[in-house]
Amino acid sequence: MALSVSSVAPQKSIKKPIIRQGAAPSLASDAYIKSSASTAGAPAYIPDIPAIRTLNNVNQIASEGLNGFNNGLPSWEYQRTETHTRSDGSQYTTTTYDWGAAFADVRSKLQAIASVAGGTNDSRCNQIANLANSALESNDWQYFLDEGSDESRYAQLQNTLNNIYTLTQDMPQEPQTTVNNMNGAVDNASKAIQDLRTTLKNPTLTASNLPQKVQAKVDEYNQKANNIPWWHYLLLFGFFEKSGDHGTASRLQQDLSTVQTANPDQLQQQLDGIASKVPGVTQMAENTTTIDGASQLQETAQPVTDAANNVAGEATNENNQGNDLIHTVNTP
Repeated sequence: MALSVSSVAPQKSIKKPIIRQGAAPSLASDAYIKSSASTAGAPAYIPDIPAIRTLNNVNQIASEGLNGFNNGLPSWEYQRTETHTRSDGSQYTTTTYDWGAAFADVRSKLQAIASVAGGTNDSRCNQIANLANSALESNDWQYFLDEGSDESRYAQLQNTLNNIYTLTQDMPQEPQTTVNNMNGAVDNASKAIQDLRTTLKNPTLTASNLPQKVQAKVDEYNQKANNIPWWHYLLLFGFFEKSGDHGTASRLQQDLSTVQTANPDQLQQQLDGIASKVPGVTQMAENTTTIDGASQLQETAQPVTDAANNVAGEATNENNQGNDLIHTVNTP
């Protein structure tokens, strides 16, 4: 069902990021800054979509009333379990339910949903409010005509509550949140690349004899693994010691290989390409005023966010291995 929002909340602007002094210029940082400005050079204003917030609130109310719904029974606070003893000494338990209290609870949830969702001009919110009101009115007639029981009327209302929960479960993020997440991913990737550059300039990693130092440490740990006293194996922990020493030697070799092939310039080039897409997504966000539009915006922004997160992850991993190599090589 295609539904739209006709009311728009007061507009909000994206805050510009703090630019670190002395940072090397790049397209990634430039694109990130430009993402907070419209094509005309004025600040970008991304509208809020009240219907998203409303339906998220509805979903929260519905979820609070669905405890125990999977088996069609009220949640634990409306249950009472008693243990009985048979004449032969064996025991059994029975569970009784306070259907009246459970019915009153689910009814109050639907009344709250009708009130929250009915206070907007959004068609999807109005549909949810109508579902809740219809179930409540039907229940009122059953009660007036003395039809059904608290148990049957509870089941009817609970089924409506479950349907409302399902209909409101997958709401998109607010456009502002989508853009903030995208910008944050680009910014984090830029910082991770800068951290990698700093680590690679460490004197330990720039030393011409680094491979020899690493090999000496590798030989040292392998020798330690080979010289573990036999009685350590009798106590079992010798196997762990040997595995740990050989593992450290292997990790050092991997760290050295990573440091030798790390290329922050290449990562920056990847990030520049990713960041070039940010202004277009931001402009799309400026024109997003419906729930369906927010979903489309999220789908458009997610690949950009994921790609930036991948660059950040690669830079962070290489940086961690570089720091590990520095620490291990310099440890007596």
